[in-house]
Amino acid sequence: VSVTVSAGGGGTGTGTGLLGQYYANVNLSGTSVLQRTETINFNWGMTSPGAGVPVDNFSIRWSGQIEAISTGAYQFQTNSDDGVRVWVNGQLLIDNWTPHGATLDTSTAITLTAGQKYNIIVQYFDSGFDAVMQLLWKKPGDATFTAVPATQLYNTTIPNVAPTVSLTAPANNATVTQGATVAITANATDSDGSISKVEFYDGTTLLSTSTSAPYSYNWLTSTAGTHTLTAKAYDDQNAVTTSAAVNVTVNASVIVPGTGAGLLGQYFANVSLSGTAVLQPTEAVNFDWGLASPGAGVPVDNFSVRWSGQVEAPSTGTYQFRTNSDDGVRVYVNNVLVINNWTNHGATLNTSANITLTAGQKYAIVVEYYDSGYDAVIQLFWKTPIDSIFNVIPAERLYSGTPANVLPTVSITAPATGASLTQNVAVTVSANAADSDGTVSKVEFYDGATLIGTDTTAPYSLSWTPTTTGSHSLTAIAYDNLSATTTSGAVSVTVSAANVLPTVS
Repeated sequence: VSVTVSAGGGGTGTGTGLLGQYYANVNLSGTSVLQRTETINFNWGMTSPGAGVPVDNFSIRWSGQIEAISTGAYQFQTNSDDGVRVWVNGQLLIDNWTPHGATLDTSTAITLTAGQKYNIIVQYFDSGFDAVMQLLWKKPGDATFTAVPATQLYNTTIPNVAPTVSLTAPANNATVTQGATVAITANATDSDGSISKVEFYDGTTLLSTSTSAPYSYNWLTSTAGTHTLTAKAYDDQNAVTTSAAVNVTVNASVIVPGTGAGLLGQYFANVSLSGTAVLQPTEAVNFDWGLASPGAGVPVDNFSVRWSGQVEAPSTGTYQFRTNSDDGVRVYVNNVLVINNWTNHGATLNTSANITLTAGQKYAIVVEYYDSGYDAVIQLFWKTPIDSIFNVIPAERLYSGTPANVLPTVSITAPATGASLTQNVAVTVSANAADSDGTVSKVEFYDGATLIGTDTTAPYSLSWTPTTTGSHSLTAIAYDNLSATTTSGAVSVTVSAANVLPTVS
C-alpha cells in the first residue's frame, strides 16, 4: 500500500509530539534504546529509525495525549508495515499485531470534544524488510484522512494502568485425587497496553508461563495436600498484578501393591518374531545387552523379542509409557498401539500419549522388539500419576499371564458384491485388514476354495484374471503375528464371456 500523507492542516493545539520509546526487539521489552518527541509519520524503508535501533526487528511505543480540534466523530487510521495497535481514551481502536506488508487499518468512529486532551498509545513493531508507520485521522467534516499533526500531540506522561487477572479454573476449594491433571486457566487484560505474559504459581513455586491467550496450563497433581494457586499478569510496561488465590485440595492416591514377577519374554533367532521361541523367561523389560547375546540360543545380532502379559496400575490417573530402544519397538497397552518405531535406529526414546488407568486394574500389554546389529538396548518406562519423571516399570507391576489373543479383522473392499466382470480381463481384488493387539502378517485371497494369491504388506491387494464364466465367491483370510486367522465376508461376482465381434466376408 502506497500512501501520500500531507499535514493535518491548521491545528489549534500547542503540542510538539508524542513520546516515542524505541526498543531493539519486536516485543517492546527491556530498556528503550532511543527516546524522542515526535509525530508518527515514518517510512524508514530498509534503514534504521535512529541511533541504537536495528534496521529490522525493532518496536516502538508512542504515548501521551491527543487534543481534538473540533467536537464530533473522529476516525483513526494507520498505514503500517508491520504490526500496530492504537488506544485512544482507553479504547483499543486498531489491532493488527501481525507481520504484514504496508496495510491500512481504520477504526470505528469515536466522539471527541474540541480542546479536550485524551490519552493515546500507539504500539508498533517491524519484523523485517521495509518499515512503515503512519498515524492518520479523519476529523468531523473531513472527507479524507490526514496525518495527525504534532501540534495536536503532547508528550504527557500517562500513568501506566496495571493489568487485571483472575483464575477461571479450577474452582476455589476444588478437590482432586493425586495424579490427576488439572487445567489451570486465567483471564488477563490490560486497558492501556498489552499482556506480555501470565505466570501460574502453586504457592511460591512457578508452574508455567503462558505468553499468549488463552492463558492456561495443565497441572499434574503429584503432591497430596492443600495447594494455593495464583496467576501473575505482566503488561508491556512490566507492571504486574497477582490474581486472587484459588485453593485446591489434592487427596492422596490409593496405592495398590503389586505382586507380579514380570512379563513372558519370547526370544526368536530372527528379526521377524517368527518360528519357535528359543528362550522364554519371565522378566521386566530393562536391558542393555550391548554387543552380547541376551541368552542361550539367541544370536548376538538379528534377533527379536515379544514380551506379553499384563501391567497393573498402582493408582488411578494419567500415565505415559516410554521406551529406550536400539532398534525397532512397538508397544500395545489395552490392545491400543501406543508406541510404534519399527525401524533400524540407534538408542532412541519414544513416548506415548496420555493414557488413563485405574488403580489395581490389570491391562493387557505387549512389547515387540528387534535388534538388527551392533548394540542392543530395550527398556520400558512409565510415568505414573504420582511421578514427575519416567521410571522403569518394575517386575511387581508386570504379570506373565497371557492375555487372550484378539483375532484380526478383514473385509474385501473391491470388487463390490454383485459386480459384473469379464472373462480373461484382470481386476484388482483388495482388502482392509488390522490387528488390535499385534500385526497382520499376511492376507490370502480366495476364489471359492482356490487360493488366488497372498499379500504380506498393506495396502492388501492383487490382480486377478478370472478364466471361467459364472458366479464366483471371493473371500480374504487375514493372519496375525500369532497365526490367528479371520475370514472376511464373501463377495459374489459374475464373470461373463467377452463379446466376440461378428465376422464377415
